[in-house]
Formats: sequence, structure tokens, C-alpha cells
Amino acid sequence: MIHFRLSILFLSILLLSLFTPLVSAQDSLNISAVGSLYDFWLEPEDICIVGDYAFVVAQDGLHVMDISDPETPSELGGLDFYGYESKVVEKHGYLYVIEFYRVLIIDIHTPVHPVLISTIQSEDHHTVTDISISGNALYMAVPYSGFWLEEK
Repeated sequence: MIHFRLSILFLSILLLSLFTPLVSAQDSLNISAVGSLYDFWLEPEDICIVGDYAFVVAQDGLHVMDISDPETPSELGGLDFYGYESKVVEKHGYLYVIEFYRVLIIDIHTPVHPVLISTIQSEDHHTVTDISISGNALYMAVPYSGFWLEEK
């Protein structure tokens, strides 16, 4: 009797493990586009979602999108700057945008009208490749210069 119960238990576990990935895989295949916005931005590089807004960083600047209705996103405004923007991070109403050898700090408390408030330049104008924020510290990865820490 014990052998029979163990066989049923083993068979149940086996069947469950075989069919569970299929169910999960099936769910992941049900992805469909809800809405889109086509524009002629110069090489969009990164996106940051903050509430009902999407901040798209491209080589021609920052584009602010209203995504409150996913079926009909719209561009609300932006900020022009020209360089090589590659990453955007948000913290407490400010965007930190990598622009080649510096980090732009942009106030987005009024998302429709972003304002460039400051820049931090890397030593010897080496390219900033990544940034992260923790507390009041901005961490920057800078090849050939190492690791940088700026405190606000």
C-alpha cells in the first residue's frame, strides 16, 4: 500500500513538473502591442518610466511621453541637447542622463517642462558607461579612470 501511494505521489509530481512549464510558456506567448507612437527621433537609447510618464533619451535629447492611456501614448514635450545619450535613471524627481563624458541632471517635477539644472563631468573627459544612485550618492563607471562617487 505504501509503495502504491509513493508511486501515485511520484507520478503526480512528474506530471505537474512536465505541464507547469507549458502553462507558463503559453502565458508568455500572449504578448501583444497595445499602443505605439512613431516619431523620427535620432536613435533612441534608453527609457525610464515614472508614473504616467515615459522619458525617452535619444541622441537629439529627452522626449517626455504621456502613457496614462497605453492605447494612445502622446509626446508632451522634452529637452533638446545633442550628444551621445546612452542611459537614464530617475531618483526623487530628477533624471540622471549619461551624455558621453558627463552626467546631466534634469528636474522633472513638472514632467511637461523638464529643466537641466546641473552637469557632472568625468575626469579627463573619459566616457561615462554606467550610473547608479543610492541615497545621496551618484556612482559612475568610467573606463580608464575607474569608479567615481559624487555626493549631492
